Amino acid sequence: MASGHLITAVPAPLIVHVLQMITRNVRIFAHHLVIVVLLYVVMPWPLHWSMPLALPGFAILFLALLGGSVALGMLCVRFRDIGSAIVSGLQFVFFLTPIIWTEDSARQRLDEIVARAGILVLASHDIELIQSTCSRAILLEPGRIIAAGGTDTILAQYLAGSGARKA
Repeated sequence: MASGHLITAVPAPLIVHVLQMITRNVRIFAHHLVIVVLLYVVMPWPLHWSMPLALPGFAILFLALLGGSVALGMLCVRFRDIGSAIVSGLQFVFFLTPIIWTEDSARQRLDEIVARAGILVLASHDIELIQSTCSRAILLEPGRIIAAGGTDTILAQYLAGSGARKA
């Protein structure tokens, strides 16, 4: 909301301000991307042929966000309460995300979901979580099911596997 004064003071089309905001966020994203590259150098993961498809995906995302920003900008100019409602809504959604949940509250929420649904598909390397949550398990190698059965049997097979999987 701090840029509202700038928008009214500088006589420029709305799209200029929207592009300025998107450019600023792309620069921030590029700085974060450097961290991903450094992580790859330290802890390499297998590369896949579909990874370059992220570039057209980002272009589509850019166009969608551009259109959304222009539409929201016009709505916020017409209805001044929308900006405040968006900020309040985003803060509310943030508190619903598991980012700030403690382990106990996340565990309680997981138990509620399992009790309500009766089934849970859990992909994890956390052995304690799998033992306490699951009655059956599947051991996977990239693209293949290696074994399926009771949790204790599959976890024993998982732990008996290669040293790379034990870590």
